[in-house]
Amino acid sequence: MHATPSEIHGVGDAAEILAARFETLVWHGCEPEHALAIAGAPDVELLDALDLVARDCPARLILPILA
Repeated sequence: MHATPSEIHGVGDAAEILAARFETLVWHGCEPEHALAIAGAPDVELLDALDLVARDCPARLILPILA
């Protein structure tokens, strides 16, 4: 018996988390190209990244700072 797409756990969840992180970063003013890189970095805490965005840190510097 094969698993249906809805039975495969993890893949959909990971995509939803990535999308939510990306959308949150963009909503808070992060440029989309940098938001995607930050959202996809699992070792970067979203709240830390948002704190830097709120402090007007250039988005291109967020990953080097937090990674």
